[in-house]
Amino acid sequence: MANLTGGAFFREENLYNLPETIAAKTEKVRSSLEVELWASPMYFLLLLGVVTAEWILRKLSYLK
Repeated sequence: MANLTGGAFFREENLYNLPETIAAKTEKVRSSLEVELWASPMYFLLLLGVVTAEWILRKLSYLK
């Protein structure tokens, strides 16, 4: 069954080879995650800051 699935079979006396076999088959995979610009809370905070600054400037200038 191990040969059919691409695996390996270890007897008790050969278990010392198991860590090397597992380490030899591991590899690092780099993945990228695309996030839409509007999904970022930073843009919401920026918009909120601009609107708040405009409101404060209008209040200080007695504009309506």
